[in-house]
Amino acid sequence: MSVNAVVIKIASRCNLNCSYCYMYNHADQSYLRQPKIMSESVYTAAMETMLNHSKQQGTHHKFALIMHGGEPTLVGVRRFRWFVETARSILGERLMLVAIQTNALLLNPNWAQLFQELEVTVSVSLDGTAEQHDAFRVDHQGKGSHQRTVNGIDVLHEQGVQTRIICVANPAARGDLTYQHFRQLGITKMDFLFPDITHDTKQAWYGSYGETPVADFMIQAFDAWLDEDNRDVKVRIFYNLLRSFMGDSPGSEAFGNPLLNYLIVNTDGAIEGTDALRVCDEGLVDTGLNVLSNEFDQLAQGNSLLFQASEAGLPLCAKCQACSEVAICGGGQFPHRYRKGSGFDNPSAWCDDIKKLFHHVRNRTGLFDVRKSA
Repeated sequence: MSVNAVVIKIASRCNLNCSYCYMYNHADQSYLRQPKIMSESVYTAAMETMLNHSKQQGTHHKFALIMHGGEPTLVGVRRFRWFVETARSILGERLMLVAIQTNALLLNPNWAQLFQELEVTVSVSLDGTAEQHDAFRVDHQGKGSHQRTVNGIDVLHEQGVQTRIICVANPAARGDLTYQHFRQLGITKMDFLFPDITHDTKQAWYGSYGETPVADFMIQAFDAWLDEDNRDVKVRIFYNLLRSFMGDSPGSEAFGNPLLNYLIVNTDGAIEGTDALRVCDEGLVDTGLNVLSNEFDQLAQGNSLLFQASEAGLPLCAKCQACSEVAICGGGQFPHRYRKGSGFDNPSAWCDDIKKLFHHVRNRTGLFDVRKSA
């Protein structure tokens, strides 16, 4: 297997309590057994494990390192600097980029200056307008976080740090208004995510929003993006989808059933797979491996599901294989296929939404899958 990115959980707790969060409010509650902050010894072991894997992959192999949580800024400015500088010291030219995924609540000029100095790519979680965002992204006292997140984004922009917004599609909101809100904040890079659910949980979480609530949101956002016609604005999910229609690889986990090319290292050093599996059941992300004693290429011994996802991709169910959209959709994100009793041998729980989105994008752009015409 070849790992090209590591999501490193330098903090396992968060100063928000978002209702949809796969870490804290779904089936898997393993975070309660993890240290709140990653120790220096575990972090150093993680960097050395990355270096060993990179050397095995050849001279030109490089890693992306994503600082994540929980909320990674909970470690503080001084410790974060040590994390980044240690990574650069150990990995050298094999470190392609360092990024952080943050809710921006704790950001101030010191953080912004540090990101700029250390050339850290910053992604901020923001789910739209205050009304949209605060319906789900609340703190532990139940208070909304929108204004504090926007304040953090403003601090970054004032210091010349550009940000990418990551937004979970909100079926109760309008996608066009969400897109326009981000543009009003000066955002030119953003991504919209399908909410993490399974066939077992979709009805409870989103059953009251209609037949295709995520497609309806995505379509509105897509139209707003297309109508603006600004080549400087990139919406990752739409940009990648258009590339797919023209024959390129999907470029993300959203579609295409790509091989899993990243791993997660938790604050205790445990090596895990994609976090979205936490919505399925307890323990599906577990590998039994730890950077203190194991290497990444031992994944086959620790978790056959994740190894298969990284080596060959998960097989698609019969319905997906017979579908005309299979070349691009690829069954959607594999955690969304899960159903107790049949595992991942199902179409995505968002199947109808995906089909509706694809149909709309084709009608708006006149693009079609070149592989179908070959």
